Amino acid sequence: AFLELGELLILSDTGAALDAFKTARTLFKKGGQEVPIELLNNIGVLQFERGEFEFAKQTFKEALGDGIWLSFFSEANKSSIDAATSTLQFKDMQLFHDLESNGQLVEVPWDKVTVLFNLARLLEQLNESGTAS
Repeated sequence: AFLELGELLILSDTGAALDAFKTARTLFKKGGQEVPIELLNNIGVLQFERGEFEFAKQTFKEALGDGIWLSFFSEANKSSIDAATSTLQFKDMQLFHDLESNGQLVEVPWDKVTVLFNLARLLEQLNESGTAS
């Protein structure tokens, strides 16, 4: 019910929508259910719009879960992934070949694409353009 309430409120009262979405997340967790990625993405977007950047970042990371994207946040892998170069040469597939040769899957599940995009927007806002790329 709170999920639907949040969706109804999102255009008229984003604060109330965020509260409804957070309540829905809490109820999913208390019920031992997996929180839907779409719900976490909505929470992250509303937090981003309110300027709550660190909360939004954590929410987007929660929505993404485990995957190759974690390597972009890890200090150990930052030197091996040159995002600025890959941005300048976006048609160069070498970055993806290097990741695959290191055993890292580069396919992104369809339900994570929007969250990754929103996280990249957030990282740009936080002046972390290299990671965002």
